[in-house]
Amino acid sequence: MVAARPTTTPPLSPAAESAATLDKAFQAARATINAEAYALDTLPVTARHSADYARRFDALRHATLAADSLRRARDHERALAAKGK
Repeated sequence: MVAARPTTTPPLSPAAESAATLDKAFQAARATINAEAYALDTLPVTARHSADYARRFDALRHATLAADSLRRARDHERALAAKGK
């Protein structure tokens, strides 16, 4: 009987590791943003003229910009990983 070789995956490049970490952060931010956008969308139309709605919408826009930065950084690291860096 031949002993089976242990299967190991090769280590990820630093860029691939960074991309994976950034992707987890981006996906978590995206889920939070989607939940808040849905919550705002389900409010009555009259609530859309309140100060609370404005604050929540402003916070959502800031979160969206931050998530977009994560996405761009992730995509950059993925490109580097694809080049073998």
